Amino acid sequence: APCHLKLGNLAAANALAEKVLEIDTNNVDAIYSKAESLYYNCEFERALLTYHRGSVSIRISAMNKY
Repeated sequence: APCHLKLGNLAAANALAEKVLEIDTNNVDAIYSKAESLYYNCEFERALLTYHRGSVSIRISAMNKY
């Protein structure tokens, strides 16, 4: 998905991120790729919610390590 983002293929980046999230809903890289594709597609509110979801996933995984 990051490669598609850099090339400007927003739909492909979003589709790949969605496929990864179907398998692993807490995959932070996929969450951030999806958020970036939404942001560049001018879906700012959905992007912000997705970024927030990613930051929550990071905090939860950090708390589970200890």
